Amino acid sequence: MQQKNGDWISFDADLFEPMRIMPVRHQLSEHPLLQLPALIDLADRIPERFIRFHKGDIEPSTAFETAPKTNRVDMAPQEIIRDIEHANAWLSLHHIQQDPIYGQLVFDILDSILPKIAGKDADFHNFAGWIFVSAPGAITPYHMDHENNFILQLRGEKEIHVFDPLALDVVSERCLEVFHRTWSRELVTYEDKHEAHATVFNVKPGDGAYMPTTAPHWVRNGDNISVTVSFTYYSREARRRERLYQLNWLIRRIGLTPAPIGPSPMRDWIKSGLALPLLALERKVRGWPHVRGKFAPVPVSKRVA
Repeated sequence: MQQKNGDWISFDADLFEPMRIMPVRHQLSEHPLLQLPALIDLADRIPERFIRFHKGDIEPSTAFETAPKTNRVDMAPQEIIRDIEHANAWLSLHHIQQDPIYGQLVFDILDSILPKIAGKDADFHNFAGWIFVSAPGAITPYHMDHENNFILQLRGEKEIHVFDPLALDVVSERCLEVFHRTWSRELVTYEDKHEAHATVFNVKPGDGAYMPTTAPHWVRNGDNISVTVSFTYYSREARRRERLYQLNWLIRRIGLTPAPIGPSPMRDWIKSGLALPLLALERKVRGWPHVRGKFAPVPVSKRVA
């Protein structure tokens, strides 16, 4: 499929802000790599640790981290995709940029998006792709992620409930400190009252959304098979916020109450500068490597031939 660079995903770049949820449109629904037969082949190739699946008939409040164990589907990933209409399952293929075929797609798409927002954010890195295949009525439990995310609906219809990442009634300072410092979602819990802060996207093929780092979300599939793709990345703003909350975690650990992030940009700027050497010192004292997280980063400069 031929497409001019920059034509795949469209949105109002003038309205873009790194921490603001917004709708987008796309032209990827017919891409041959994003059809079910190709996804079955991909599930055959990628390492098992990059595939996650659980039953579809769960609740938004189901614990996201443990759902694959507590709501197990006793089928192979390829069989889930083949029989997704009847499998009562939700399945995701993670880090598809590691695949020689899909890596180029991930880089091409993000390379076409990010120049449009370079005036609002910068230092884009750790490009990644994720594909979600779900049965009719399947639920993706409430959770949040570290990456910035362009999520695009390819097949079927669903509701995406996305919550303001700056609403402290939804995501507390303490929750963000633990999330950024320990990579734990233990304090990321769903409550019905959070819906007052939700933006609900009723998406069909061609629709999508931009979700900033730490924007909580949950998804309800319609009465149909659904295929969705996410293109994610880290940025200067995402890393800045991560450092600030990691520093606040350290401050709280020594018995002090850290000032919240946001009300004073000047204070945040000073703390961000202090965070780099202090966090580097902590890593050195603890003997930790510089790179954290479950997966090593993939440099933006890495391209698939």
